[in-house]
Amino acid sequence: MPLDELLDIVDEHDHTTSQVVTKQVAHDQLLPHRVAAVFVFTTSGKLLVQAHKSYKRRLDHSVGGHVDAGEDYLTAAKREMQEEIGLSTQLQEVALHVGPVKRKTSNGGKDPHCYGIYRTEAPKNWKFIPNDEVDQLIEMSLEEIVKDMNQNPNAYLTGFLRTLAVYLKVSGSDLRIEVDGIDWGEL
Repeated sequence: MPLDELLDIVDEHDHTTSQVVTKQVAHDQLLPHRVAAVFVFTTSGKLLVQAHKSYKRRLDHSVGGHVDAGEDYLTAAKREMQEEIGLSTQLQEVALHVGPVKRKTSNGGKDPHCYGIYRTEAPKNWKFIPNDEVDQLIEMSLEEIVKDMNQNPNAYLTGFLRTLAVYLKVSGSDLRIEVDGIDWGEL
């Protein structure tokens, strides 16, 4: 998404305000705005994790992107999934209105994003083709990811720590992401 793309600014309850700003302004001023995140699982149950091109190869959601002004989470999630990895499947809502991280953390600081989180399973015959937006997806089990996140949080983007922690909590998993002495599913 270009830095001049327009985003809705939201309040602490993820309701849109009348303010619409560019992505650059939202990030520079840490204004809360929306991001759609999609966890894409393989048919064998592994999560596809993106080695993010724009953030020094730090690990991230399978798919993630800003929600354009006037757009809803689901529409943005479908659009981003098609743009980033060329996949068009049904999405299952995991959680909406996951608020921003309000405190500074050791792995990179405040995250001004409010998340809509979805999950899907890639069809067995689907093949990822590297492209300008995403050039690498890594298959990992949730256990592998959580163990590594807890030991090496700086290898992951803050938003991925946050959304995966919420995903684990909502799905009833016993796995927990605990960084900086806090359970990220409770932020």
